[in-house]
Amino acid sequence: MVIRWTLGSLCLLLLCASVVLAAEPATTVLSFEDPADLARVDSARCQLALSSDHATDGRQSLKVTFEATDYPVLTFRVGKAYPDADWRNYDAVALDLYNPQDAEVPLLWQFMDSPEADGASKGGRTIIGQLRHRGPATVQTTPQGLSMGIAGLLLSGANLGRVVTWGKDVDASHVTWFQILLEHPKQPVVLYVDNLRFIPRQDAPLVDRFGQYTRREWVGKVHGEEELQQAGRRDREALSVKPQRPGTDQYGGLASVSLKATGFFRVARAVDGRETSEARRWWLVTPDGHPFFSLGITSVVMGDQDVYWKDERRKDLYEWLPPHDGPLAGAWEGSWTGGPNLYRANLVRKYGTDWGATWAQVAAHRLLSWSMNTTANWSDQRVQRLHTVPYATCLSPYGVERPSMIDGLPDMFDPQFAVWADRAGLETVEQGYRDDPWVIGYFVDNELFWAGDWGRDDAPIVGPKVLALATATPAKQALVQLLRERHSDIAGLNAAWGTSFASLDDLLNHPVTLPSEALPRAAEDFSAFLSLAADTYYRTVRDAIRRYDSHHLYLGSRFAQAPREVVAIAGKYCDVVSFNVYAPEVPAARFDEFARLAPRPFLIGEYNFGARDRGMLDGGGVVVDSQADRARAYEQYVRALARLPYFVGCHWFEYLDQAFLGRHDGFESGNSGFVDVCDNPYPEFVAGVTQANRRLYAAGFAAGRP
Repeated sequence: MVIRWTLGSLCLLLLCASVVLAAEPATTVLSFEDPADLARVDSARCQLALSSDHATDGRQSLKVTFEATDYPVLTFRVGKAYPDADWRNYDAVALDLYNPQDAEVPLLWQFMDSPEADGASKGGRTIIGQLRHRGPATVQTTPQGLSMGIAGLLLSGANLGRVVTWGKDVDASHVTWFQILLEHPKQPVVLYVDNLRFIPRQDAPLVDRFGQYTRREWVGKVHGEEELQQAGRRDREALSVKPQRPGTDQYGGLASVSLKATGFFRVARAVDGRETSEARRWWLVTPDGHPFFSLGITSVVMGDQDVYWKDERRKDLYEWLPPHDGPLAGAWEGSWTGGPNLYRANLVRKYGTDWGATWAQVAAHRLLSWSMNTTANWSDQRVQRLHTVPYATCLSPYGVERPSMIDGLPDMFDPQFAVWADRAGLETVEQGYRDDPWVIGYFVDNELFWAGDWGRDDAPIVGPKVLALATATPAKQALVQLLRERHSDIAGLNAAWGTSFASLDDLLNHPVTLPSEALPRAAEDFSAFLSLAADTYYRTVRDAIRRYDSHHLYLGSRFAQAPREVVAIAGKYCDVVSFNVYAPEVPAARFDEFARLAPRPFLIGEYNFGARDRGMLDGGGVVVDSQADRARAYEQYVRALARLPYFVGCHWFEYLDQAFLGRHDGFESGNSGFVDVCDNPYPEFVAGVTQANRRLYAAGFAAGRP
């Protein structure tokens, strides 16, 4: 697809990108024009002063210097900083900030509602919402966000990074205070604060009949069904033009380099068209025998717009909901949540009675047009089986119980786990994957909690949490047996850990929480158990897949937490080790170490960049300013990745934006898609991605120098 921009269209884009629908002006309640305003905010471990710098309402702002200590905090209280605790009376509460640092500032925001009779609060929510870079930021919070935990409505605004939250929903009828704090700043941090204001309530619903935000206008927003129908006609016309991929084989491999053809995808080390175990460069190899770097999009489906529907209050935020019968009934069918999927309703209005088949053809055609060569994890079989691009898929057996160990990590020591894994392997046959040359390989599981918090590699939790289990589960039996082998008896264990347990059987049959001082002394034992658990898990899954399918690649479990021990074991059993990495760029030093531990090819299973410039209030995984910036961030990420010789591809999460009011988990609502809720691609983004992909092809991908 070639996008041609005129001067007029660019001006219109700049004009409309941030237009807000007409409403009553906001009511400013605190602008720091009066010295007495200093007393209207509370602080701890902060220095406050009025300043003439970076004022947005009047001539002065509040300069806050957060001290280099634990949790310096600025607090706004009802009756002092603002008059009304019932935030349901407003559309949003807004605040202007300015970050003078040449660095990101990770802010914590906390909101608290009215206390119970015993003094305990009913609800309190903490939000991470960092200022991304030097410059101004306007942030706002809505009562719906506080009371329902919807990411985009909790905190949104310019220069604001990804929103992450925890805690309880807040009673928006009585917000007693909110505060801004830093966790552990290593040096003083300055922040300018101004213009605390309340945006008047609008009684119009937040979401229109197409699933779009009602409070803003932007280029590409749909206002009528005729626009959808026109787009549908253009999509059908585009299907007659076959996208060109010069210099590739039918799968998208580089035809100029020939390696061994086996009829299925495989991996190989190769340099200058010659396979050798001494080569640093890993490649996927197509069934026809050509090097292949996997550029994919996950979740090419119609389903990730299934809105969270357990909270009845969300229904009142919609202007219209599709009927449960008639042509639009498909909007309710197959929903994960029981809620509506307005994306499907839009597809019906766009393509008519054959909307499902047409959607699949259009989606597959778009992938080729954007020079993508992979339909990645969790994608619709209707797209995969068109065999226009290769695909990677996830084996997820249903109807077979999988035993749990801790935090969603399966108990791989339980015999039932092998039954579950075998059922996953059987899917390769039942789903018709085994003999399909277009299948790259299989993922099994996703973002398992091997370490702790998301993205943490250095937080050992598996051993201590298994030890804390109350009963002798198979996992706990395996841990205690390992301790018996490593220490012979309880005396040896107590000497090593500095503890005074009565017996090893005591550890097995009772919950045990180690004192903090014992954890470092037990670290080697817990590391050994982590290796044992990983070895049991990956070996069992690998053997189950190979039992039914010897053709295709085992692509791992898509690490979010990646302890060194587990990465090393994954390298023993996986053909490709996969990671989900949401960052501006994959950290090369970290993966250089992983490559030494696991001398296998690597794949990025998820990454993305989102913006708030086209109606979505939640930016997604890594936030940038605009759709054009998303394209630039995409190219930077992929180019840098392709230079690392052990990476064989990366898969963007995901094809479609998430639902504005939160996807099936009730929280995420990001601008993660190539297309919006009306199935319209983001023009600047897809144009930039297409150009970046074509440049990578032209450079022979990584031949090492894209």
